[in-house]
Amino acid sequence: MQTDSTLLHAQYDRPAPASTNRSAYTNHAKRKRWLRTRINLASSNNVIAFSSFPITTSRSNFIAMNSTIQSPSSLPHQQAPVAWIAGVGASAGLGAAVARRFADGGFTVALTGRTAERVASIAAEIRAAGGVAHALPGDISNEATLAKLADRVRELGPLTAAVFNAGGASRAPTLELSAADFEQAWRTGVLGGFLFAQAALRRILNNGLNTTSSTGRGTLLFTGATAALRGKPPFAAFAASKAALRSLSQTLAREFGAEGVHVAHIVIDGGIDGERLRQSAPQRVQQAGDDGLLQASAIAESYWQLHHQHRSAWTQELDLRPFKETF
Repeated sequence: MQTDSTLLHAQYDRPAPASTNRSAYTNHAKRKRWLRTRINLASSNNVIAFSSFPITTSRSNFIAMNSTIQSPSSLPHQQAPVAWIAGVGASAGLGAAVARRFADGGFTVALTGRTAERVASIAAEIRAAGGVAHALPGDISNEATLAKLADRVRELGPLTAAVFNAGGASRAPTLELSAADFEQAWRTGVLGGFLFAQAALRRILNNGLNTTSSTGRGTLLFTGATAALRGKPPFAAFAASKAALRSLSQTLAREFGAEGVHVAHIVIDGGIDGERLRQSAPQRVQQAGDDGLLQASAIAESYWQLHHQHRSAWTQELDLRPFKETF
């Protein structure tokens, strides 16, 4: 019998009281797998028959479910946690890879980027794969725009992961670099990071999760670069913005760590095998060989692991590089 995908995912779009236990992540991810593989839907008279629910494991107990439910809106569920990723562009980019990883983990993902068509396309890809994704395009360096985006994120559920992946700058010798280009790099990479962090932190601190959870209330991650540690020409604008973003992440980690928010900065030390590099420097991609460039999905996995770190051993800064990269 053909399954109506609208029914399968309808319940995750309905608001519910925020969970007070981080084990909701595990339960939600498993529930999505049940809906895909173990639920037989009887479409007669709007009745859904659940023929086999497996045992649900959590950190403290086991819950067995067996029931017949009259409508999808009354399904027993906890509201899915939300991950907000800013800096989503190409499908073969890091922002999209991070969004896919969190969606695979049972999160509702909110995607923000400048190009509405690209953001919408990636959100559609995630939904087609069975995830829950919302396209929220906009300029995060614009305070009024970001405030509206943050309000929309709040409507989706409890924000527990926020990733700032935006950046970019003109490449030029310092004496040829215009003030406008330098300022634009700062606005996107630093002011945008500051505004995004403010909005995300306000919602993480009020997401209703247990403040004594072993993994904290939530995670705020910043994508950095080698330029944050050492500047060199022709990347004066890029290096200045990335160094400032790194300093911002350190400040926020010290200020909000005791509040249960894990703030981490990830130094990407090497080229990412994605659309941007393949278009701008195809010869570099060819010369790098197998695994000579960072794979976006592998970076995304590290972000996922950072989000789940025990609060007794949080990482504030992580550097990632290919095994061939010299440093």
